Amino acid sequence: MSVALNAVHFVSAVPPPDVPPSKRPSTYLYYKQAVDAVGPTGGPVAGGTVVTVTGLGFDALGDGGASARCKFGARAVPVLTTGSALDDASVRCVAPPREAGGGGAVSFALALNSFHFVSGEGEAGLDFLYYEPPRVRGILPTGGLALTPTLTLTLTLTPTPNP
Repeated sequence: MSVALNAVHFVSAVPPPDVPPSKRPSTYLYYKQAVDAVGPTGGPVAGGTVVTVTGLGFDALGDGGASARCKFGARAVPVLTTGSALDDASVRCVAPPREAGGGGAVSFALALNSFHFVSGEGEAGLDFLYYEPPRVRGILPTGGLALTPTLTLTLTLTPTPNP
């Protein structure tokens, strides 16, 4: 790789052999990364959901995931699995609290180098759905026989969850 400040005088980024490794410039690595799925696909607006991201090429940089970040909307968080435990096909991260409050979908993406975020295939990408925690407003029936082998309860929740 060569670099020029004026588009004329290029300097090679490859150091002479007598330059010690600690004084050598960093190298740039091209890699292939794909994000296939996120699970679970949603969680409460307060955050805290442990999300597993599946795909390929997650250890392409060979740094054990030290620079890897999951992005929920505009908020990036580090991956949980780093070091020698990093799997090339899956990583985990914790969803942060929703920025704007209230439920709704945000885009999801993963970057191995903290900069180049990749989402799912196609234009739609992947989303993570934030939701308000449901509250139980009622249970029917409110009681039953102790000897009943099967009991069907009907719960009334607010907000109504999406099927």
